[in-house]
Amino acid sequence: MALYNSHGSLYDTWVWVSDEERVPSETSFIVSASRFLETAELLLTNRSPAGIWLANEDQIELIKPYVDKLKLIALEFPHFKDGRSFSVARILRERSGFEGELRAFGDLLPDQASFLVRSGFDTFEISEVFSQESVCKALNSYTVWYQFAADKKKTAPVLRHWLA
Repeated sequence: MALYNSHGSLYDTWVWVSDEERVPSETSFIVSASRFLETAELLLTNRSPAGIWLANEDQIELIKPYVDKLKLIALEFPHFKDGRSFSVARILRERSGFEGELRAFGDLLPDQASFLVRSGFDTFEISEVFSQESVCKALNSYTVWYQFAADKKKTAPVLRHWLA
């Protein structure tokens, strides 16, 4: 998978750790929500920044007490037609006040890139089957929006009023 943000591709500094693996002490790590909830206090005292991944069936209410301590929350898209993680991203940004990195991963298409950013995602992983050019093209395909969103860009009505 290739990692992107709203400006293009990135180098990933986070390590994904399975439930069976040992958590590294010198590297930023991402663990499952269930593993994090079982050992939250221990993981948060680790010297490295902690991140978690949430599957669609995970309840975000369970992690709310830790939102201000997490540096990254990764939300899974098990299928490109399943958009529940778009809603979870908005909830985490707007209602829970999450300010860390919000990452999308799973079955994503380049066409979804601009909507990921609008929903509040900072980074997203898209299969290397797709070219970097196709992702960047999708990110720049819209310049004006009608709806207010988590990215807080000015909407078309606001821009019209400003121009008048």
